[in-house]
Amino acid sequence: MSVLSGLRSIRGINWRRVLIQADFISGQIIGRWLTVTVTLIVVLHVVLLLMLGPSQATAADLTPLLFATSVIYALISGQVVSQMADEIGEGHAMLYLIHPLRRVEYLYAWLVAGPFLILLGYLFSLTVPLLVVDPFLLGYKPMYRLILVMTGQLLYHISLATLFSVISGRRGRATSMYLGFLIFLPLIIMLALMVVTAVLDIYPEMSSIATIFALIYPSVKYFESPLYSTFILLLLYEYGAALIIFLLALRTFTHRKEL
Repeated sequence: MSVLSGLRSIRGINWRRVLIQADFISGQIIGRWLTVTVTLIVVLHVVLLLMLGPSQATAADLTPLLFATSVIYALISGQVVSQMADEIGEGHAMLYLIHPLRRVEYLYAWLVAGPFLILLGYLFSLTVPLLVVDPFLLGYKPMYRLILVMTGQLLYHISLATLFSVISGRRGRATSMYLGFLIFLPLIIMLALMVVTAVLDIYPEMSSIATIFALIYPSVKYFESPLYSTFILLLLYEYGAALIIFLLALRTFTHRKEL
């Protein structure tokens, strides 16, 4: 029901107001950060690709690199999106909502200025280095599949950062929840697996471990099994989960009593 109510609230949106607010958010909060971060990651990707060599820059070889940079990008993106929590908690959002800007339009402005621009920046940071080193790599089927999987994972993480920001209403709390999911939860899972292995003398299969970690980092499952069927299932999971989480964030925000 919550997802359906989120879909119903989309009707009647004034997209002109959404884009005006999104332009303000991107200019005041996201623009400078996005420019600096994307530039640094583009340079990092180009340097590492040149060190690896175009002839060896296959999807399998780039997997550790893209995973590492995507996690760094996701962590920084979460910090940016969590600034919405400060606007909600400190009452700045009320100032915007006094004007003819609906709650759903305010949140959609953040979605346009945040996840949309962040994803564009991430795609830019992936495709430009490949074009510089070897344009034919983009036409390599495993390569664009890997890019789609990594982009979907980032969208999934940003949707969680948005939901945590709306729920918490404080940037510190939102950041703690986000870091807990991306960093501390995997560590807890690893410790639990180590305990099970040591105490019960049970050694889980690699596919089972990958499936568990794929709930947090879906790309792990694709690295473990880069099949077409795995690719399709991961896309459905990443983009479907992101959509549901965004709708939950929308419903939660529109029902906040203090706004």
